[in-house]
Amino acid sequence: MTAKKLLAILLALALSFSLFACGVDSDDDDDDRSNKKNSSSKKDEDDEDENSGDSVEEEKPEETEPSFPEIDMNGVNSFANGIEFFFVRAYHDAEVKSPNPQGKGTSFNADEGKAWMVLHLNVTNTTDESMSINDLFGVYFIFGEDDGTGTFAAAVEPEESKLNRSYYINPGETVLVYYMARWADTYDFSDVTVSIENGDEVYQSNMDFSQKFAYKIEAPKFSKGDTFTSDYKGNFSVTVADIYMSEDLYPPQAAGNYTYWGDQEGEQYLIVKLDVKNLADEDLSYYNIAGVFCKHNGTDKYDAFFVTEEDGGQDLRLGGGMMAPQEENVMYFVMGIPDEVVGEPLEITMYVGKDMYICNFPM
Repeated sequence: MTAKKLLAILLALALSFSLFACGVDSDDDDDDRSNKKNSSSKKDEDDEDENSGDSVEEEKPEETEPSFPEIDMNGVNSFANGIEFFFVRAYHDAEVKSPNPQGKGTSFNADEGKAWMVLHLNVTNTTDESMSINDLFGVYFIFGEDDGTGTFAAAVEPEESKLNRSYYINPGETVLVYYMARWADTYDFSDVTVSIENGDEVYQSNMDFSQKFAYKIEAPKFSKGDTFTSDYKGNFSVTVADIYMSEDLYPPQAAGNYTYWGDQEGEQYLIVKLDVKNLADEDLSYYNIAGVFCKHNGTDKYDAFFVTEEDGGQDLRLGGGMMAPQEENVMYFVMGIPDEVVGEPLEITMYVGKDMYICNFPM
């Protein structure tokens, strides 16, 4: 082989080695770029997944007010503690008082620029223990977005027709309870949220307190000759023997020394005479039998005192005392009526036990 031919072969080998080396370097660079691109593409895909929805930040869910069952206005509402309540009415007024007070009553005045909101509920204790009206449940009134206010309670005592703020409801008893709160009279009373709560148990409803309410119990009529019975604080019967006007009251069988009552100057007596009998085998207080008062024009009220016959009608005794088992006697309820009112229509209210009856006089 000549020297020239050998030199050509060596140059060709050298060039081939150089090209081979450059080709490996080029492939590695391409792999590196490919890996980098693929890596970048993967990251972009993840970012797109995380920011889907046109890259808008995820909205937090709005906080919503808790939803509570509404108060059943026509049926029973009950709590797990054994208390049931029934809606009666909602109203507002400047004064809250007992429906038909006998003698001394209880009244709550709202003061100038304020008004009472009043919710009437019939509340039943279905447990076997007495429970204070203040421990039954909480009642709250809420105006729109304004904070709510708690109420205080007062129960109507049927036998005395007055409000009692410390009343205990006996097992099985149903009592009309007032829930009251005082607010400025500038508030809109037509849309008030009432929340009745016992722990986690809550009833809520919007109520209209815009009406005013003249509380008056609708009672059945009574007249001369009617007989009523009651088992309230005893077991007894009452018969209306007579209703009449008189200037005095004498024992029907007056004998010897006796007690009588004469009217004061300028008035006459309106007398309701009752024949009463204790039907039980235990003593009965006269105070638990009946009560009477009358009104003129619905406003002027005349209270009665009562006397009972003694010694078979030979004498009279003022109030009080007890009737023996199966005993019969006579009670006189006496009201002083001004002379100028005598002869005008009067409305007589009579309680027998806790039941109320109405009579128009003259009949």
